[in-house]
Amino acid sequence: MGCLACEQVCPAKAIDHTDEVNGGKAVRTIYHYTDTCIFCGECEAACIAEHKGIKLSQEWDLAFFDRNKAFETIERELVRCELCGSVIGARKHILWIVQKIGELSFSNPTLYQTRLRELGLADDNPPVVGKDNARDDRIKILCAHCRRQTTLGG
Repeated sequence: MGCLACEQVCPAKAIDHTDEVNGGKAVRTIYHYTDTCIFCGECEAACIAEHKGIKLSQEWDLAFFDRNKAFETIERELVRCELCGSVIGARKHILWIVQKIGELSFSNPTLYQTRLRELGLADDNPPVVGKDNARDDRIKILCAHCRRQTTLGG
C-alpha cells in the first residue's frame, strides 16, 4: 500500500524505500531485501491491508549468485503538496484512509480532494484566485505545514 508500516517494524532492516520526484511524477519504491530478511513475519503482522498486502512466502529457493539481485520492488504513486511540492504519502494509502473513515474524511480537504479526483469529480488544476497561502489554497491537497500556513495565515 505504501504506508511503510512494514519498514518501521522490520527488525532486520530488510525493507527500505526511496521517494523519487521527476517533474510532475512522484513514485515511492519499496525494496524487500531477501538476503537480509529473517522471515520473522513482523511485516505481515503490521500490514494494514487486511491480508491483501504483505504475505509471507512459502518459497525457500530464494538463493542468488549475485547478492545485488536479491531484492524485490514495489512502486506506488505519491501524492504531493500542491503548494510546496513535498511528499504527503502514497496515493493508495491515502485512498485506504478515506475508505476506512468514510464521511469523516470530509473534515480534511487533502483526503476528500484526493478521493474526488480519483473519482473524476474534481478538477486536477483548480483556478488560482488570490495570493500564495490564501483562503482559496485551503481547498487544495496540502502537506501539514502548508495546511497550517493557509489556516493561520502566517
